[in-house]
Amino acid sequence: MTSLNSVIKTWQTFQQQIQAPETEADYLELLEFTTNLIEKYDTNTEPYRSLWRVLAGYALEWEKHNEPKPLESSVGELLQTLMDAHGLTQYKLAQEGVVNQSALSKILRGKRGIGKVLAKRFANRFQVPASIFLV
Repeated sequence: MTSLNSVIKTWQTFQQQIQAPETEADYLELLEFTTNLIEKYDTNTEPYRSLWRVLAGYALEWEKHNEPKPLESSVGELLQTLMDAHGLTQYKLAQEGVVNQSALSKILRGKRGIGKVLAKRFANRFQVPASIFLV
């Protein structure tokens, strides 16, 4: 086995190159480095497996303490975005029988919420999870 002094000296050199991320930019750089490692080397075998475990540990620790914040969009804004992406107007969506135009107009203006039944209809129409409408 290697002596502790040798390991410490090597670790100090290693730490100058690869560290736990402290900023979003550090985290993204770490992910890029990890992706390159996975693409170029077999991370199921040593010595690359140990390196991958260190990098993955750093990434997981960052993600645990820096969870993405939920979007602060209203249901109406989300629905409008989906309609725009699908090239739908209020009239066209109402003609499909998903929701009547009056209710849709109120939802888009933030004057009306969406219940479970309507959330399921929108989810089926736009092929997204119903839960995104139930905020």
